[in-house]
Amino acid sequence: MIGLVAGRTNRHTASQCRVGNIGYIDFSSYCNRCEISGKGGTAQDIWNLTDSMSHSGNYSWANFNATSPEDDMKPGLDNYLMSMPVDLTNARIAFLSAYVKFNLNDDDGAPPDGFRVEITKDNGITWEGINMGVRSSWGVSGTGQDIEDGMIDGMAYTGLCDSDIVTDDYWVEVGTLTRVKVDLSSYSGHAIQIRFRVVTCNHPDYEHNYHKPIIPDPNFGGFYIDDVIVMGETIRT
Repeated sequence: MIGLVAGRTNRHTASQCRVGNIGYIDFSSYCNRCEISGKGGTAQDIWNLTDSMSHSGNYSWANFNATSPEDDMKPGLDNYLMSMPVDLTNARIAFLSAYVKFNLNDDDGAPPDGFRVEITKDNGITWEGINMGVRSSWGVSGTGQDIEDGMIDGMAYTGLCDSDIVTDDYWVEVGTLTRVKVDLSSYSGHAIQIRFRVVTCNHPDYEHNYHKPIIPDPNFGGFYIDDVIVMGETIRT
């Protein structure tokens, strides 16, 4: 689970969250063209600690425009929530687990609105996407069907809820997203960092209204993340 502390600068530090038998993850927030606030803040371009929605416990991280009545994202964002180093030096296998909740515009754009999951094994010098394409998903989380990506495999473009949308309140596990690869075993032997990056289109004609008419008033917009865990098995020494 994640317990997070928000700061007043462009960097947040976070308390530890459980990472199976491999270690613990802390999180920091780095933003380009953004403001930062903690619980109850009013900043516009933020990773914000919020108690309005959570998968478990009382808090989650949220990225949305707090000044918009419909939680629309602001244009031209490129900011991310990044873990502190996770030591996979002696990991035999490792997997990423996290719960996300999103209501994102699915229109094409340059870039389209969306989030990306990226890994570094050289202390942030280079980053590798573990999602396919320029974004991990689109639309409203948990509202797609398993077959929509052409396979019955427990994954969908919007992710799959554990039971149903109402019960799970649109939260989906990242491993159920068709475009995210959660197996981190290829990074064994390295200390890695993980970041969840939100990018939005800056074109003046791009719509950032996420309340899709096919969904009966999901009553939220933007991107939320909770319960980030790296789990696996270590090599006996």
